[in-house]
Amino acid sequence: MPQITFVIPAFNAASTLGDAVRSVLDQAGADLELIVIDDGSTDGTSRVAGSFSDPRVALVRRANRGVAATRNLGLMMARGEFICFLDADDALEPDFARATLGAIGDCDAIATAYRDTDPSLKPTQLVWCTAAEELLIHRLRETNPLALGATVFRVDALHQLAHVHGEVFPSDSHIEDWEMLLRFTALGGRWARPIDQPLMLCRMSAHSRSSKVLEIWKDGCEQIGRWVPRQEQTAALRRWTLRQLMRAVFAEQPQTIRSIQASLGELRETDTPVLSGMARSLAERHAAACGQNLSAAELAQRLSPLGSDLASSLASRAFGPGWDELALRAAHTVSPQQRLVVYGFGRNGREAARALVARSIPFATIDDDPASHSPNRITIADLGPRDVVVVTPDEQGPILARLKSVRVAAVLTAASLARPDAAAA
Repeated sequence: MPQITFVIPAFNAASTLGDAVRSVLDQAGADLELIVIDDGSTDGTSRVAGSFSDPRVALVRRANRGVAATRNLGLMMARGEFICFLDADDALEPDFARATLGAIGDCDAIATAYRDTDPSLKPTQLVWCTAAEELLIHRLRETNPLALGATVFRVDALHQLAHVHGEVFPSDSHIEDWEMLLRFTALGGRWARPIDQPLMLCRMSAHSRSSKVLEIWKDGCEQIGRWVPRQEQTAALRRWTLRQLMRAVFAEQPQTIRSIQASLGELRETDTPVLSGMARSLAERHAAACGQNLSAAELAQRLSPLGSDLASSLASRAFGPGWDELALRAAHTVSPQQRLVVYGFGRNGREAARALVARSIPFATIDDDPASHSPNRITIADLGPRDVVVVTPDEQGPILARLKSVRVAAVLTAASLARPDAAAA
């Protein structure tokens, strides 16, 4: 029996499927099987899959049912103890199976970091890492931090999920992987600590399913309504809607933009951090997909449906220095008698911490999530006059309000650190 089963749903994927299949068959030190399911393709998908004579490859052809139903079929056919669902346009690094199976222990799932590539599968510098805290249910119910193809599950745990819900991936949703992760975690699925090494390659394309922004937005709103506590829903729905507005802007979908803007009403100053964070990440992913960086002027033009002033402001923020550089600028302002404190250990905080660790710069961390595993952790009550606090989350308002009641040496934000005088410090 194979140790791990890989399932690749494929619909009109003849141009990319070969890369995905080869990346599975090239896995080092793993006893595996690969199930390729041609979901009613009208191109040469089956021909590509059938060109591999390796006995570990099984090809299934069937009428088009959609990606969720195709993954569910793959799970039913799987003989391995573990399973990975890989998209037909992505690929795995050779150590993916060995690393995940070696680290999963007695847990039910494990995820790795992943790297964006251009359409030819050439790797970029853009790596996405997931923190263990992001896999807790109160974080998962608002956003999905994972790439499904970078995740390995224990098959028995997914069979239990199917027993409870009837199917693992809901076939009536455009965010079926996110809903599946919520159900899995809510049922007690145990996550191993994520692997920071990028072991999956995510091919960027302008024609991916994520271009269906309107459908994804609506399904996400319904899901937040089911999973997020009522008292938190208004804020969570607004953050979700702002992120999808930015996706619609980048996808140049004017009708979707109008629909989402009508739901949001007038944009507020407090919306800017969410919008600017999305603008930055989408600009980076656009560069990966197109092989060309947007200039600040081009980004402002792309964002112009939001209004010229807001578009210029967001473009300026998006092209500001990253948190790796901002953290080093903050460190340069700290005297020997002072202590550097990184407040917030989300994606921005982790990027800042990596830069500080690489330079052997000491620092402490604060995170409002009690489950956070941030290093050298302190609480806001531990702050004092010798502390220089760097606030890293995009949404800074609540943190800045809390810090007003604390006497510290300085409070630094992305905006203050991005000023020319900060760069010269």
